[in-house]
Amino acid sequence: MIRDFSAAPEPGLVEADICIIGAGAAGITLATELAGHRAKVVLVESGGFEFDAETQGLYEGELGAMEYWPLAACRLRFFGGTTNHWTGRCQPLTAWDFEPRPWTKYSGWPIRRAELDAFYGRARPYFELSGENLFDPARYEPGRLRALPTDPQRLETRIAQWSPPTRFGQRYRSAIAESANIDVLLYANVTAIEASEDARHVTGLRIASLSGATGRVRARQFVLACGGIENARILLLSDEAERGGLGNRHDMVGRCFMEHAHLTSAYGILTGDFETVADYSGFNIGDASLSPTLAVTPTAKAAHRINDYIGALEFDIDAEAGYPSLNRLVRGGSEDHLSDVWNVITDLDNAAVSAFERLRGRAPLRELASNTLTIFSISEQEPNPDSRVALTEARDALGQRMVKLDWRLTETDKRTMRMGNELVGMELGRLGLGRIQLRDWLAADHDRWGDGLWGGNHHMGTTRMSEDPRLGVVDRDCRVHGIDNLFVAGSSVFATGGAGNPTFTIVALAIRLADHLKAMT
Repeated sequence: MIRDFSAAPEPGLVEADICIIGAGAAGITLATELAGHRAKVVLVESGGFEFDAETQGLYEGELGAMEYWPLAACRLRFFGGTTNHWTGRCQPLTAWDFEPRPWTKYSGWPIRRAELDAFYGRARPYFELSGENLFDPARYEPGRLRALPTDPQRLETRIAQWSPPTRFGQRYRSAIAESANIDVLLYANVTAIEASEDARHVTGLRIASLSGATGRVRARQFVLACGGIENARILLLSDEAERGGLGNRHDMVGRCFMEHAHLTSAYGILTGDFETVADYSGFNIGDASLSPTLAVTPTAKAAHRINDYIGALEFDIDAEAGYPSLNRLVRGGSEDHLSDVWNVITDLDNAAVSAFERLRGRAPLRELASNTLTIFSISEQEPNPDSRVALTEARDALGQRMVKLDWRLTETDKRTMRMGNELVGMELGRLGLGRIQLRDWLAADHDRWGDGLWGGNHHMGTTRMSEDPRLGVVDRDCRVHGIDNLFVAGSSVFATGGAGNPTFTIVALAIRLADHLKAMT
């Protein structure tokens, strides 16, 4: 059943076995996994089924010294969450991402990648991905992927797969609405998590709508699934039983905010044959759309004491140039003979000159002039307690304290970005494929960041997973330390973030948590 809580005539009490707060990728996955189970579930969502500016405004907040997106523009606050406009890039974390690193404080998860393998498999249908696991380049037969022969001490190929993209709020709405054991409350905002006097057991939620409706939710188990900023905010706001907020006895709630630093980091020219690197501009296998990138290997990361990095090769190839078409026709690699013949005819002079230069052992001048190359970099941010979400004294439309995001990057973060680019440049040069030049400020040996840097809106780490309560907020089962019935779902539990987009892992962890809740209920 789905109902509009904002139309409630009077304060009421909603009771369930499991209460899920937030209907984004994590919350909807949890609800879908629990559909038809014996447990009664209530799914509490701040918005409705469509974008609403007044509800979206509840995300507003302040920023620290480092430039970042306006907070109200980072996420979407209605049924389906940010899957309502995400691009669909799916990529699992690697085994290395879960391991501790001597040079990165707070690194290491209390679980290993192997524990998520089955859940990654179960996550694929949620994103409408093909049944075959296409993430591992080692599984590709010759001819399916033209992977560069990079030095395994430096770089490896890593693959992302694209969801259609799946809009979770639309795709799974009917299944949730038709499930007899799920009750959905729209336009219901959590204003506080209530707890026992010793703050070790959640007793209920206070909820309110912008229209003035108020009420309470009581359940046996609670799951907070509102995103990397809002999860921390709700815990910090719930400070009646525990000073400083629930789960915050060691002052870790909101700390270690992590992003993926995004940067068009280097520019250059492609001096080799474009066909050699063509798959790195994206390719398809059947209905599957794939994007290979160059990633720094664990060996190189350890040698240079850096964190995870991937670089996407982006090309500006002159489609009118006759020589690439002539080359494909001669080599038998043309998939569109008519287009390639037309390119040769309409660009005959340059095709002839370029072919002559190639015979003399020189790269065709037309290729050098037209085939530009850029590197788009995505790098991991190390967990940093000073990079954080905190409350301010400003209030939102519900009277709740708003947040301040103080995003901070370190010298290690910049070194990771710089070294990743240098390794890509060295390998392209070694293979005779191209030359690149880094942005001046990135190449400089200092910890300052310059223009062009932005974040991917991947909010991670603010309720990080750790076996030690002094170093995190949730345990290996995503249960808040010291509280027996409060769990957190989403990328806020990530101990480290890797360099891949987080949504695929968010859903895998949500499926794992759903299994845990089923076993408890």
